[in-house]
Amino acid sequence: MGWPAPMVARFHKLFFWTPTVSYTDIAEKLSKEFGIPVTKNACVGYANRNGMKRQGRALDRPRARKGRPAKPRLAGPQKVPHTTPLLDLAFGDCRWTDSNAHPFLFCGMPQIPSCSYCLEHARRSYPAMARSA
Repeated sequence: MGWPAPMVARFHKLFFWTPTVSYTDIAEKLSKEFGIPVTKNACVGYANRNGMKRQGRALDRPRARKGRPAKPRLAGPQKVPHTTPLLDLAFGDCRWTDSNAHPFLFCGMPQIPSCSYCLEHARRSYPAMARSA
């Protein structure tokens, strides 16, 4: 169902002649004037389908993209050293355990950034990491 011609004309007037008016405000004005419920998304969709671009609005300017932190380039597999008891683990040590009996023993190698494990155990635990490296 299309919009009635008077409503389209009013939309164009609000869209082009009052660039500081938001889509929400346009939708509210159209709803009040024509007695038809109009949403912000309907206004955005109408403008996009008809190739209408708003000029001079801060919201329409491209935003600076936040860069993702670079993935660490992972070297080849590391050797798993002797195991470490839980109470001897320090901040930044690998938390991988191979033991099923007491006392639990942990890897203890340095963790890679943003992970609880060293490189070798991160690759075992997260298969996607092994494919990307």
